[in-house]
Amino acid sequence: MQPIEIISRFSNPCSCIVREKVPITYENWKLVPKDLKGVVWGEMMRRFTYPDGSNLDKCEAHVMYLAGKVLRNFIYRLNREYVQTGKNPCARYNYVLPEVWEAFVKQKQTPEAKAKGEQFSKLAKRNVHHHHLGMTGYATKKPKWRAEERATNEAGQPDPYDGIDERARDYLKARKPKKL
Repeated sequence: MQPIEIISRFSNPCSCIVREKVPITYENWKLVPKDLKGVVWGEMMRRFTYPDGSNLDKCEAHVMYLAGKVLRNFIYRLNREYVQTGKNPCARYNYVLPEVWEAFVKQKQTPEAKAKGEQFSKLAKRNVHHHHLGMTGYATKKPKWRAEERATNEAGQPDPYDGIDERARDYLKARKPKKL
């Protein structure tokens, strides 16, 4: 998505729409009915003006991709921070209705859900090199990294990534811990 400055302004409202409109009882974005996906797309169309000549099918596909990520992350956070600790999120997230929350808790406490959670937990633990890119990914970071590299070269400072190809350099930079 271009320009890069728009990405967060676009993904934040998309996140809000998904959290408000899509019930958390859908375990997977693929299981969400088309009419509900249409509500999300319609709300994004209402809030954003797409330039003339835009490929709306591509724009819709991007919104659906973001929406799937948002739903997955929200469900994960609710499970980790509320279901597993016995807390109730209804005060913080007023759009999570008590009856939907009860169904969600029951859904997450089944033996199948616990086994699936354990399976994915083991899989996630295999990833020892977590990235620090945020929702916008490499798209926003690459230009910044290239500018930093140019500034380092112009200042005559040694390049710690000298001799490493661009793809590997980006991989390493994405996994470098943020400064505190």
